[in-house]
Amino acid sequence: MKKVFVVLFMLGSAVTPAMADYIIRDGNGAQQTVKSRTPGGAILPMQQINDVNGNAVLDPQPSVRSSAAEASHVLKSSAGTLYKVTVVVPDTGYIMIFDAVADPADGAVTPAWCEDVAGSKTINFSPGLSLTNGIVVAYSTTGCFTKTESATASFFGQVQ
Repeated sequence: MKKVFVVLFMLGSAVTPAMADYIIRDGNGAQQTVKSRTPGGAILPMQQINDVNGNAVLDPQPSVRSSAAEASHVLKSSAGTLYKVTVVVPDTGYIMIFDAVADPADGAVTPAWCEDVAGSKTINFSPGLSLTNGIVVAYSTTGCFTKTESATASFFGQVQ
């Protein structure tokens, strides 16, 4: 059985709120640092999950998540920052992130971010992807600039 050690230390100054970093070390000595606050000082709730190797790690809990398979999800309907998005799909396609308050119609689109996905993918944005109108994530089967949605995805996002 592997043991996981969690070390908590605080960083701070008179100008910025304190940030807590969780240092994860598994039984093999691998290390991962996870922030518990955004650069702006907002608290990110932490959860313990298992990575692909079965090691326990701490991870920010998604602030927004799908309740069923869907083609898109409004993560935030006003200006905000996206820190992390995870998309789980049954096949291959594209994760699209839009600076919008609603999901754009299928066809020609210009996403703020687009990346291929096969099965599942997590994208971390550091220090965060700031969008001025809203944050919408969609799953398309046809590419980054032509959207053909498939209602087979689950979305998990960390936004502020």
